[in-house]
Amino acid sequence: MVKGRYLSIERLEKLLDVIVDQELDVEVWIPEPVLWEWAEHLFSTVQEARAAYGTALKYAREAEISLSRDVDQDGLDGDVEWFVERLQKALDGRAQVRVLRLKDHPDAAALGLRDQVLLVGVGERIHGAGTVSVKTGASDSASMRLVAAAAGARPTDVVVVSNDSDVAKHFAAGARPVIVPSLWDAQGSLLALKPGSEAVAEQAETAIRYVLTSGDGVTAGASFQYGSAFVSLTWSSRSDYLSEESIVSSIDAVGTVTVIEASATERYAVAEATVTVTVETTKTWWDDKIDHLHTEISYTSDVEAIAQVLAERVDDEWVVSVDNIYTE
Repeated sequence: MVKGRYLSIERLEKLLDVIVDQELDVEVWIPEPVLWEWAEHLFSTVQEARAAYGTALKYAREAEISLSRDVDQDGLDGDVEWFVERLQKALDGRAQVRVLRLKDHPDAAALGLRDQVLLVGVGERIHGAGTVSVKTGASDSASMRLVAAAAGARPTDVVVVSNDSDVAKHFAAGARPVIVPSLWDAQGSLLALKPGSEAVAEQAETAIRYVLTSGDGVTAGASFQYGSAFVSLTWSSRSDYLSEESIVSSIDAVGTVTVIEASATERYAVAEATVTVTVETTKTWWDDKIDHLHTEISYTSDVEAIAQVLAERVDDEWVVSVDNIYTE
């Protein structure tokens, strides 16, 4: 079962490729509420982008500058249901992917709503500003119940990909699925079922070190583009920041490379590498006093981090995708 804030078909296909390469009888399950959440997150992001671009158009017109209105094209005027349909179409036709439908297990929805209302299980109350509070958890509870229903008497055969602590909370009692925080960890678990030789691991290690050091051959992952990788760092923040984003602008040095698993077919390998990176941080905020949007960019060098890597052999060359870079 896959869960996360956004759907990446590229990363999903990499997972499916590993399943096929390992000749495993494994399905990828996506609970319907997760699909809805992906659609809503994407819709909200598009709406925010349209609003920001609308402000830019207003100021451009005042300055008698002509800007394209293409932001209104290509479905960006669609409602959230439009995004649900598009995401469903993106998943259709993939034999190893199954969307777990609430209509097939209506009790999952009812019990999920009950958890939220009664604040049991993963149901909880989130407190906002002042005395405002909301109850949440119905969607997560329903999703976990769909997984349990699909697994039947064999929940331990299921791997849930999620870094949400509510997953472990929901399955706290009785038999529980394996829980991993990322697709990278899931790929490693799949490779471990039919591991490759030490010789393959050594070849992958050499290739990964070379590619990360040179930057040549590093491809974009769903949450990573060379020069645009999310890195989890702790920064001081101000309440008036509209956004604060940290990206890896360069990998400056590579230390230890540890190949976690390599496939028996010698095609895939997952590894962790200690790296030294330069981090670019962009902070954006709105100044009401002068009606102006401020952007501040700063750089931090010599940041010690860990890169989680998937390597794939293509035409005798190793292509490296960095799934995530994080600090300990």
